[in-house]
Amino acid sequence: MYACLSALLLSRLALGAAVPDQYNFSQGMYRFSDIIDNVLESAQEMVLKIARSVLSATITVMGAVYAPMVVLGVLLYTTKINRYRGKDLIYGALLLAFFSEFVLPTLLS
Repeated sequence: MYACLSALLLSRLALGAAVPDQYNFSQGMYRFSDIIDNVLESAQEMVLKIARSVLSATITVMGAVYAPMVVLGVLLYTTKINRYRGKDLIYGALLLAFFSEFVLPTLLS
């Protein structure tokens, strides 16, 4: 008889411990959602920093490329070696200069 009573009491204690009360469960969910929000915010900040550094590197490379393109285009166009290629190089250099000096820096700010 005492064995049955003690088994019954132990089972009730185990069931009570296994079922969380509503307050503790909601507190745990709030903490979990805060952790997820912090992780997502830090990931977003990291992606923005990487995008800004890639954009800055792109502006630097474009700035280093369009000057030799103009020189080569003018050389090809004036010597009549390949006038069409020279004209295309000049137009391309002007487009690169416009984007690297005006359009892309506005995206960084």
